Amino acid sequence: MQNVFNSYKKTSVSDDNLGISVAIGLYEEDEGIEFSLSRTEVRQVGGSKKGENSKEIRLPNLSLSEVLEIVGLLEDWIDSESYPIMDRELRGIEGTYTYEIQGIRGETTEKTEGIDTLAVSVGEQSVRFRHWNESDSEWRGISIPSAERFDKGTPQGIQNVEALYQTFYDFFTKEYSEPVARFQNEEPVDAEKSAIYQIEEIFSRFGEMVVPLKDRRGERPPLTMDDEYDVQYFLHSLLLLHFEDVRREPHTEEHSAVSPRIDFLIKKETIGIEVKRASESRTRKDFRGELSEDKEQYRLDTDIDTLLVFVYDPEKQIENKTHFEESFEQDTPQMTTRVTVTR
Repeated sequence: MQNVFNSYKKTSVSDDNLGISVAIGLYEEDEGIEFSLSRTEVRQVGGSKKGENSKEIRLPNLSLSEVLEIVGLLEDWIDSESYPIMDRELRGIEGTYTYEIQGIRGETTEKTEGIDTLAVSVGEQSVRFRHWNESDSEWRGISIPSAERFDKGTPQGIQNVEALYQTFYDFFTKEYSEPVARFQNEEPVDAEKSAIYQIEEIFSRFGEMVVPLKDRRGERPPLTMDDEYDVQYFLHSLLLLHFEDVRREPHTEEHSAVSPRIDFLIKKETIGIEVKRASESRTRKDFRGELSEDKEQYRLDTDIDTLLVFVYDPEKQIENKTHFEESFEQDTPQMTTRVTVTR
């Protein structure tokens, strides 16, 4: 099985923008599992793209337990709350590390060195596969960006970490000849968490994205977000960039006297979204009543495991947004409620 995923690092100078292509290979062999990982940097040169600085790690016969060490590391990190740096070390293995060396005249040559120990680490910036080069006393290897996009050094998500984990999951559930207990009757770790992360990232940057809409050319009136309908219309467009099936105001299951409607339902991820627009006339007591009613209506709905509440507050009517968010958030066996206030 082979999978390829890419990353794009945007800098303040467009000529320094960097594309990174990573390929992972997993193959079942007679003596074990062959694992390969390659990385190539892609830069824009004139009107074409040029690949350079290629690297490859090849481990031809890892044991099942050694591969599951890597899987466990990825799983633990994705499932963590704070995304700390985590690491594992595989000792007594056999493999090679191949990389390019640039000559003084611009010529490129390949160099290969043996690997007997592999250090794997995961953090917010990258997943690293490295070995210790004794002669030069330095770590060498491959660094995979954690996100598909970086904006001035800041990762915009953890998509590549999840893609790496998903590749291992697919290999063991679809191609490996023997059943692996770890993956029996189990879905990939935290696929929903990724969706929640993407949605809350949209919430947190909503105010930034609204600003250009207010500054229109000529005498065209600005596009404002004066009420909840305006916010819903724009948010709907942003959600469609990330999710194919975004259902607007669908009827939820009937477990009250009326059939309630939620602003948006992303059914595949069992996520419901409620939109609120803060205003001078809307008090904290009003919000408390509305959110309490929302949670009661949706908590028994089998289509909604997570309720995400988005409160747009450009006039800063809510004085302490952190306290406001925490006071309304709730985690029960029926449903998790998360609140984001954006200004």
